Amino acid sequence: TKGHFSSWPIGGLCSLGVAARMQDMIRGVTLFNCAGGMTSFRYDELPFLLRPILYFVQKVILAPDGYGGKFFSDFKTRENVEAILKKQGVYGDVTNVDEELLEILLGPSEDDGAKEVFLKVFGGPAGPTPESLLR
Repeated sequence: TKGHFSSWPIGGLCSLGVAARMQDMIRGVTLFNCAGGMTSFRYDELPFLLRPILYFVQKVILAPDGYGGKFFSDFKTRENVEAILKKQGVYGDVTNVDEELLEILLGPSEDDGAKEVFLKVFGGPAGPTPESLLR
């Protein structure tokens, strides 16, 4: 029996990757607001002169032994996450952004290794685009 994936942002990108590699086992994939990549920036999509700046930010400033630890600590605050969810249009109905949702989202940031994973995602390559996985 073939499977079907339903997934959201980063999960959607991961589901497409699995489906592209295991086409004989997957019947379909339903995506909800699929992420365009693991990070927001692709070197090849940036103007040539901005590429060294992105490299410096990702590899030097966001390094775990550099400013990265402070960036992670500042990013994972309740106030910051709530502002992102409410003010950047993540949720159309901001009444859904409540204490329970914030606890669910912020809880893993206290796990061992959370900072390292966070910084690797921000400092790593964007990975494939959803469009490239659909070819």
